[in-house]
Amino acid sequence: MALAFTARTSLGSTANAISYATDTGGDGDGTYAPAANSLLVTFVFSRGASGAPTSGVTGHGLTYTQVGTSVDFPTNAGDLSCWVADSGASPTDTATTAAWTVTNRTGCSISETEVPGADLSAGAAAAIVQTPTQASGSSTSAAVTFAAFGAADNLAAWALGKGNTEAVTSDWTALHAPTHTVPNSMLASFYKTVQDTTATGSWTTAVLRVAFGVEVKAAAAGISFEVGLIPVGF
Repeated sequence: MALAFTARTSLGSTANAISYATDTGGDGDGTYAPAANSLLVTFVFSRGASGAPTSGVTGHGLTYTQVGTSVDFPTNAGDLSCWVADSGASPTDTATTAAWTVTNRTGCSISETEVPGADLSAGAAAAIVQTPTQASGSSTSAAVTFAAFGAADNLAAWALGKGNTEAVTSDWTALHAPTHTVPNSMLASFYKTVQDTTATGSWTTAVLRVAFGVEVKAAAAGISFEVGLIPVGF
């Protein structure tokens, strides 16, 4: 089964809070039940303090695992992280929630994408082959550079977090672009149906930005055999 990427739920919330769920306002798309046996890829971009969600990401009755190392804005201004889960046989219809143990954030955006066809034989985290990032800097563009892909059927997605709400132009296909304020922020996520080791996006006004990419491992194609009987002894 070939990899596919489906935008499922997102959130852009300006609430000063310690927990954010995709059914609690902002531009959230609410709750949903993922397709069975799919990989969920969830980007979380928070502002107001550094650090990925210390209480993790939850939802759909699943276990989410952080992949790679989150990327911080300077001076505790924000953080971009990525989380994955195997939807299993019977995922539930719920919101997706990102939460911290201490220190409220001043806003948070979430982008969750469903990826059927991923190799989940060793778990969700093992389905992510590489996680290139771009450190914080002021620019009118963001980019992540992937190493050579691990297999011919593998594909990639990526996200950028930045300090304004201007639209992002990219030759990758957009998934989500939720925004929040205090301060103005955007999380923009993308994928491509062909392999490309360079992912870029641009906008008009130079602002701080960070970026995070994931290569998804495709499940091996199944091989079927037909067994026939050869008559003997006529």
